[in-house]
Parts: sequence; structure tokens; C-alpha cells
Amino acid sequence: LGPTFIKLGQILSTRPDILPPAYIDVLEGLQDDVPPAPWEESKAVLEDEFGPVDRTFDDFDRDPISGASLGQVYTAKYEGDPVAVKVRRPGIESLVEADLRTIRWSIPLIKRFTGAGRAFSLENLADEFAKTIREEMDYDRERTMLEEIRGNFADEDRIRIPETYEAVSGPRV
Repeated sequence: LGPTFIKLGQILSTRPDILPPAYIDVLEGLQDDVPPAPWEESKAVLEDEFGPVDRTFDDFDRDPISGASLGQVYTAKYEGDPVAVKVRRPGIESLVEADLRTIRWSIPLIKRFTGAGRAFSLENLADEFAKTIREEMDYDRERTMLEEIRGNFADEDRIRIPETYEAVSGPRV
């Protein structure tokens, strides 16, 4: 399955209002870590954004601590601070767009051969999913939201929100 279908399965696994329990049970397996992309692919993204990794970061662990359908997370040190570095999978945008076209194309077939779409609009569901996955691939948006949340909780001693580093952040990192 492509990354979009993995993400769709992950979302559907949390929707007992759409799918019966037997399907939910199977799709819940997609919540587990996805195998990471090779280091060289992530390194290429990092170097395209910021230049050589060893010059940008004080230290960088090449083994990701988490892998997902759209990206993976590494630990590193930046300006002496321990940081988590989320790197979008290279080429994921075109794969996602192709998968989204396939999903849209499939809707009439799904409606024709199943009862799906009677209780809710599959087109609206597909549109909302496309919007969500595109937003999830926008790491600049994620950084901006994290900064806003951090500001909202600045006076809360019991809640800690990680600091972001604009100099080593971008649409793919």
C-alpha cells in the first residue's frame, strides 16, 4: 500500500461509526511504526534544506526513533540542545497526490458495489481526508501551530511544549 492508503487505514481504524469492528481490528495494525526510509534519503532532504548535516547539527543519530507513513523522527543536538528532527519522506508529495486521485476515482465503484455512501458523503469524506493529509505534510504549518500552542501554555508550569528552531525548520523538516 502507498503512504496515503496507510494513513487512510489509520484514520478509519479510529472510526467505528464508519466501519464494523472486524475491519477496525485489522486496520488498527497500521497504527504501529512503519519501516523507516533509508538514512541516505533523509540525509538528502536535510542537506537540500540546510546544507551538510554535520555542519548544521552538533550531533545527529542516523537511526530514527519513529517511522510513519509520511516521515520519520530522529534525535539530534542543535546549538547544544537535544532536539527531535522530523523529516518528510522524499517524493511523498507525488505519491500522496496519485493515491488521492485513485481514492477519488474509486468512489463511484465503491458506491455501486457496497452500501457505503448512503449514510454519509464519500466525496466529502475524501475531500476532508485530502485536506488533512496535505496539512500533515506541511511541516512549516506544524511548527507554526506548535509555537502557537507553546505560547498559549507559557504560564502553565505543569505543561511543557517543545521549543522550535526556525533556522533548522522548513516545509519538509
